[in-house]
Amino acid sequence: MSLYSYFSHPFYSVRRSDPFDVFGPIPGFDTSFAAALHGNDYTRPHNLGAMQLSDTEVKVAVDAKHFKPEELNVKIVQNEVIIHGQHEEKDDEHGSVSREFTRRYTLPPDVDPATVTSSLSQGGILSICAPRKGPQAVARSIPITIEEKPALEGEAAKE
Repeated sequence: MSLYSYFSHPFYSVRRSDPFDVFGPIPGFDTSFAAALHGNDYTRPHNLGAMQLSDTEVKVAVDAKHFKPEELNVKIVQNEVIIHGQHEEKDDEHGSVSREFTRRYTLPPDVDPATVTSSLSQGGILSICAPRKGPQAVARSIPITIEEKPALEGEAAKE
């Protein structure tokens, strides 16, 4: 028996950029159904863990859904944010598991470490935010000098 008949199917002739994306997007697939199946994993942002810099603030979002708030720790050491999560061995549907992670992010020089805040969403996303200092506008008074001669030559003739 030849395997040629199996691999000559048009499905196998399509060259894919991602070899693990066998099916590609499924037309008509209900994302709310996927969210219910996977505990909202389908709708989680794809930029988790990356530091996002804007003109006004710095943001980091970390997936901490497997940790309780008391198992998470966020601290600042000099200009570095250190996020640590750890829980002891727990039983789940596959057996037992223990988890631990540490993430370190260096703050940009224009962020005051004292302004860093953190919050944990109901979905388990730990958000770290800090405002950025904009360019400092220096205000100063400019003295006005009074000159004895006219600024324009034609002004003297009018007087």
